[in-house]
Amino acid sequence: MKKSFLLALVLVVLTPSLALAVSDENVTKMRPDKPIPAEVQEIRQELETKREEIRNRIAQIHATRLTKRFDAYYLRLSNIITRFEARLIILQKNSKDIVPTQAKLDLAKAKLVEAKTAGQDAVKALEAIDPPAKELATTAHDLYKETLTLLKDALKSLKTISKPALPANEEAL
Repeated sequence: MKKSFLLALVLVVLTPSLALAVSDENVTKMRPDKPIPAEVQEIRQELETKREEIRNRIAQIHATRLTKRFDAYYLRLSNIITRFEARLIILQKNSKDIVPTQAKLDLAKAKLVEAKTAGQDAVKALEAIDPPAKELATTAHDLYKETLTLLKDALKSLKTISKPALPANEEAL
């Protein structure tokens, strides 16, 4: 009996100290009053402005990067075309038939001009943050790839003209 009485007394004494009461001051600190709708609108407007600035900055960075990449493609491929033309002039002076190779080279030139125009359109669309900018950039990149493929075909043809006794080595391309 003494044990149960002692146990009950200990439980009664310790129970209130285990249960923590939350005062009204703590409740108001955890749930502050709702902000004024005008303040909320102002905060939203500031966040939207910052988001727009960041979006414009990122688009400008991508446009600059894309411009550099497409300019490098154009410069590299136009230099290759210039060297091809010089080689074809030499072969023509040696009275070789360069008509098929010249046709392929002319097609590659046209494709290169088309790719440059598509690249410029993609950069403009990216700077204006238009949704189809990625599609335009992909199209321009594909056109540069097609130009490269046409130049490889012209190189095969050039090899057969300049050295007809040797087979064209396709692995060297």
